[in-house]
Parts: sequence; structure tokens; C-alpha cells
Amino acid sequence: MSEDPQLIDMATRIVVIDHHRKSANAIENAMLTHMEVYASSASELITEILQYAADKGVITKQIAELLLAGIVLDTKNFTVNTGVRTFDAASFLKNKNADNKVVRSFFRTKLEVYQKKAALIASAEILSNGIAVAYTKDQDPGMQVICAQAADELLDMVGVEAAFVAGRAGDKTTVSARSNGKVNVQVIMEKLGGGGHQNVAAAQIEKGPEEAIAQIVGVMRQEEIL
Repeated sequence: MSEDPQLIDMATRIVVIDHHRKSANAIENAMLTHMEVYASSASELITEILQYAADKGVITKQIAELLLAGIVLDTKNFTVNTGVRTFDAASFLKNKNADNKVVRSFFRTKLEVYQKKAALIASAEILSNGIAVAYTKDQDPGMQVICAQAADELLDMVGVEAAFVAGRAGDKTTVSARSNGKVNVQVIMEKLGGGGHQNVAAAQIEKGPEEAIAQIVGVMRQEEIL
């Protein structure tokens, strides 16, 4: 997945830094591939590289805040996939003048976005074995974030072991999947052409949101999760 695949074709030097498991269609022509699935985030890995390899003046306050925001996002405020290295990286970024208030401002949402997320959560259905599913037919340019946040919050509900949320963004359906560890959502999302971690995964598909959830339910029944 890339924001703009043409940029990859134009680049003369490519470096891949990731904390996800390498997928079958990963970038193959990188001059350097640094993948560490036990890291909290790509931001943590980049921070470690900068900490030991970059000139002191390279890491500006803005860069430190953006990297800290990446760690905060992927760890859900240091509650998921967080280890000693994660706190070491965060401490280093704080020493580079990263401001928590600025980082927090990155995650502020508009009221209408919050309302869409709340509606998604309210429409959720909890299936057997604590599997929560939800979808919306509404379209929104920020649907990827809305679905991710809704899945995160569903996972905090009593009795929910895994959550799958789907919504439409442009001409594709975005699906976010979350798990507390009892269900490997990465394997399920890979069946849809996506990927991620065992506990955090996602996919983008052509089918509508309702069909996407139906496909996910079908996969889980084949895997005897449901």
C-alpha cells in the first residue's frame, strides 16, 4: 500500500522501515529494508535510527513531535505493543523538545466526525466468541480514521475479543480490525488483500462495506473462529 505508487517508480533510492510482517506484495527493490515486528511502530524504529545515526541538528522540534505522535497513535497512548524501547524512544523525543500538547492537538476531531464514529459503534453487532462487527454506507474522506477509532473503542467494550469495522472512502471500502490477542486479525485481513499485526490490521477492497463484513464473517467461519 502506498499513498502514491508513482513516487516509488520515480525514486532512485528506496528505504523501507516498517513494524508489520512482510507481505507477499511488499516492495522488493529497496536498497535497505528494516523490518522489526516487535517494535511498537515505524516511528519508534525511525527514532532509534535518528538517535544513533543522525546529526544532532537534524531532529527538529517538529520532527520530534511528529515521531512522538506516531508512537502515541500506534500504541494507543502507550497501552498496546509498548516495551522498554518504546519509552526510550519517547524519552529521547521529549529531550528534543516534543510538546505533549502539540501532539495531542494532532488527534482532535470535528464534531461531525465524532458523530459518525459514535453511530458506527452504536450499530455494532456482537457475534459469537466476542466478535464485534459494524459497518456504515456513509462516505467520508476520513473514513479510514473513523473506522480505526471505532474498532479501537469497540475493543474496549466488555465481552468483545475482536472488532471489525467497515466504511466507504472514495471508491474503496476501508476495513479496520482490532483484537485483544485471542483472534489473529492479521490473517483475516490478509484474506482480503490487507495486512498488519496480529492485534491491529486493515484492508482496502472494492466491495461495499456490508459485503466486506459478510466476507470477513465467512472467513472466520471457515477458520472456525465463529
